[in-house]
Amino acid sequence: MKNSTTEKRPGPARGIGVAARCRLLCLLSLLAPAVLFAQPTRITGSVANENGEAIAGATIIVRGTQQGTTTDGNGSFALDIPADGATLTVSFIGYATREVAVSSQRTEVRIVLQADMIAVDEVVVVGYGEQLRRTVTSSVAKLDGDALQNLPISNASEGLKGKIAGLRVTQTNFTPGGEFTYQIRGGSSINGTNAPLVLVDGVERDFSAINPNDIASIEVLKDAASSAIYGAKSSNGIILVTTRRGGYNKAPRITFEANWAYQNTETEIEFLNAREYIQVVRSAVAEYLNGPSKGSSEALSYLNGQHSAGIGNKPGGKFSTRYYNPETDVLPAGYQTMPDPVDPSRTIMFRDTDWQDLLYNGAWWQNYYLGIDGGGERVRYSASLGYTNDQGVARSTGYDRMNFKSNLDAKITRRLTASFGVDFARTNTEAYANQRNTISRALANPPTMNAYYDDGSPVEGYNSSSLTPLFYDKYYERSNQKNYLSLIGGLKWEIVDGLTANAHGSFFRTDTKAKQFIKANVYDATRKSSWSQNLTERMKFEAFLSYRKTFAERHNLSIMGGYSYQRRDYEAVKLAGYGGTSDKVTTINGSASFDADDISTSEQAECQIGFFGRLNYDYKGKYLLTATFREDGSSKFAKSNRWGFFPGISGGWVLTEEPWLDGVRRLDFLKLRASYGSTGNNASVGIYDAYGSYGAGYMYNGNAGIKPSEMPNEKLQWETSDQLDIGFEAGLFGNRIYVSADFFDKRTRNLLYEQQLPNTTGFSKFWTNLGKVRFWGYEVELTTRNIAKKNFSWDSKLVLSYQWNKVLKLPYNGIAKNRTGGIALGDGTFFGGIAEGEPLNRFYGYIATGIIETEEQAANAYYDSKSRNPQVGGKRVGDYEWADRNGDGQITDADRFCLGTTVPPFTGGLSNTFRLKNWTLSVYLDWAMGHSIFDESYSRYFYGTFTNNYALAKDVLKAWKKPGDRTKYAKFWANDSNWGNNNYNRAPTNVFTYKGDYLCIREITLQYALPARLFTKVGLKGVTFTLSGNNLHYFTETQGISPEQGSATTYDGDVFYNYPPIRRISFGIKLTF
Repeated sequence: MKNSTTEKRPGPARGIGVAARCRLLCLLSLLAPAVLFAQPTRITGSVANENGEAIAGATIIVRGTQQGTTTDGNGSFALDIPADGATLTVSFIGYATREVAVSSQRTEVRIVLQADMIAVDEVVVVGYGEQLRRTVTSSVAKLDGDALQNLPISNASEGLKGKIAGLRVTQTNFTPGGEFTYQIRGGSSINGTNAPLVLVDGVERDFSAINPNDIASIEVLKDAASSAIYGAKSSNGIILVTTRRGGYNKAPRITFEANWAYQNTETEIEFLNAREYIQVVRSAVAEYLNGPSKGSSEALSYLNGQHSAGIGNKPGGKFSTRYYNPETDVLPAGYQTMPDPVDPSRTIMFRDTDWQDLLYNGAWWQNYYLGIDGGGERVRYSASLGYTNDQGVARSTGYDRMNFKSNLDAKITRRLTASFGVDFARTNTEAYANQRNTISRALANPPTMNAYYDDGSPVEGYNSSSLTPLFYDKYYERSNQKNYLSLIGGLKWEIVDGLTANAHGSFFRTDTKAKQFIKANVYDATRKSSWSQNLTERMKFEAFLSYRKTFAERHNLSIMGGYSYQRRDYEAVKLAGYGGTSDKVTTINGSASFDADDISTSEQAECQIGFFGRLNYDYKGKYLLTATFREDGSSKFAKSNRWGFFPGISGGWVLTEEPWLDGVRRLDFLKLRASYGSTGNNASVGIYDAYGSYGAGYMYNGNAGIKPSEMPNEKLQWETSDQLDIGFEAGLFGNRIYVSADFFDKRTRNLLYEQQLPNTTGFSKFWTNLGKVRFWGYEVELTTRNIAKKNFSWDSKLVLSYQWNKVLKLPYNGIAKNRTGGIALGDGTFFGGIAEGEPLNRFYGYIATGIIETEEQAANAYYDSKSRNPQVGGKRVGDYEWADRNGDGQITDADRFCLGTTVPPFTGGLSNTFRLKNWTLSVYLDWAMGHSIFDESYSRYFYGTFTNNYALAKDVLKAWKKPGDRTKYAKFWANDSNWGNNNYNRAPTNVFTYKGDYLCIREITLQYALPARLFTKVGLKGVTFTLSGNNLHYFTETQGISPEQGSATTYDGDVFYNYPPIRRISFGIKLTF
């Protein structure tokens, strides 16, 4: 039975005859070559960017299949394709996807990806997480770290100007290592801080010590919905800086970059040279002597005595001018001669000293960077070492910085990852203590002053607050060292799929040491020595739990909640002494005397804790919703007002996911979004402003004592901003055009305000909450890929921002508009200051309506309380006539008008990048409009002050001389402060108030990447040469100063820095191994 059963089993050849089998064998023999030919073909290749640098992790897919691979750490790949050929689709985040045809005849390919400026699906960093840009419902802007590369900049702030809509970056101080200010959407406060919160890898710190090469991305959270999750310090927006990390399964990559730059001033003041100076000053003094002074012996002494244009100076003295007799005198080397403007029969000899040339010298700047990154299956790493040196264009203003940074991520288990970060930096600066004295007044020394005495020692200057640059350089030693240390650690535990716990801790410390020593000199022989140290430590711990889940393949939900603890400790020590015996002993212990006020210490501590959370929901990626909250408690406030709650909500609608928009051609992406939320601000107040404080160091009957130093206000509470944001994002023509636009309306209530108090209270001020202010405006970012060819591309980005403000409410005080501060008129009304319905940041001054040209006009001129001769008819021909605001026929303090605002409402930037094969050219412009600057320092170069020993601007030659002269400058009177009618010694005035509007050629960069075939055999993966310029030129009205910062004065060292903008031209090389 078994055999019969087996025989009955059907078989494939059963019933086939011999002939049939022969035919089958023949068919198989014919098909065999075809079968063999159809075996897959092995393709190998590499993927790199435009600069020839390998791209690790790029995805390569055989189009129409699921077959694919990724590139290794060297950018290489291998892939099997069908024998008849295929098309490979190559993609990587941040680069435009490319399709490449391959076949059995082309088995080795080198693929170059171009950076994709318009990435709808790029990842952006948000508070405590990341999101795809297409799902973000709030106003978040991103700048890739590559935008800061290959530029001759010392820190990232220099490379941010005008590049992010809504973020205004202003370099207030161009001295090496100088300060920057940041404002997002105009700020939120009246006289409190408007600085945003800056977080570098989650650590609160500033930009100054971060090497731009270490930055991976910068995100700016602008609206309340995105920033509310940071609570107490988020009213002014958030700047999130993420540093570079390595990549898993990525071969080690070593990068070395070196840049060398030559730098000099972008703008300088035009002064009279010595010949012009002598002509103008001696003629003016003679005119005064023969006119208004009626033979004044004082005026005569300025002509004949030892002064800057006098002829009584001795050889080897401070000033060089004196009479020269060619028959008896030998003209010293470097001297010139000219006829005496007062007595042309006599000859004056003089030396011409250009103090700007002695103060500003072309200097070198250099930057070096060495980095390594990579990773294996379980560990990724990055580390870098950097050094920057800036010799400083102005004398005695050097700067250097050393950086070390490292990031490490390790997968302890499949679900547990640990991360660590170390960042250390040290900066050394030699900045001036007061730029008004060391720049503005140093340049006031006249060109006839000698630079050196005959013994080779530098001339000291007119007085102790107008030292010459050479004198300062020799006798003043200043140094400021700042150390930064950041330690970061974290754990990420994926408890189950979708549920993740995160814990992060950080320690950040800044240690600042400042030293100064003044060698014995003609103005101060006491050898003053000072030393100070400030130490700030920030400790932070945060833990949060997040859950992500998709329901029914349509509903995407994520929830996050957490806790935050922050503590800041501050210590300061200051010591000073004098009476040392030698210039070689510069330390404090060399001093013989100490004053009690020169020795002080202080300690402070503050704490803040918070709870935060966020919910994200979207339906099929079409309808988007986000809600956040933060509740913070701050030790700065009294118990009853310590806690603040700050919620935010936002929603979005991706219209291009709707089927009824499928037919709209060339519209690739369209999203509408809106948000509303509340944010807090406690950064303006000190830690004792709510509780009050006592000061030590007071003596009573020889006994030490304390007394109240700050007035308490236990009702002080959070400053809160409520902000509405409405915006849209759209991608057109294959996303080659991408536009993002926002309108915002921010209203801040319970404003933290520093209220001045009368002396009778025993306090000078106290902090309180008052009023309400509104900030509003719009922002636009337009990114376009104008041309995208195989070997050529042209990309552009336009950024536009407008912000304005208005005070909405102030406490009732019985004055119209509840005006605080301001200028009183005779009828009891006021103007200026802060008032309801008026904008902030305005300044007021006098307006010259014309120049008096006849004696009749002078006799009928207004009574001018600011003139030397304050009476009707006290004016002279050539003087200004000033506008009379209140119509009382007198010019007084009440006759001031609004001259401008110090903050520009309009800002923008435009970049264009051209790529031709291995060449890349980038051109970047930025601008600001609508602000004003009263250049008081420049106005003083018209005074002839310092008893006619003050330098004069070249524009003095344009001053009024006779009726009919069309000029903005009144007649130049010798010593306007004492002999004139204060035409120029009056502040502020419209005469020297300039529009701060500027257009800056900020960056031009030309790069060339050597073809990889030239150096692959020596282990190099990329070689790039760069020629770059920064701050190349400002088109503006101002001269000798930066137009970026509006100001009511340029002659106050506490509010304005006179260091001019610096232009750099650099050459660099980048090697990748």
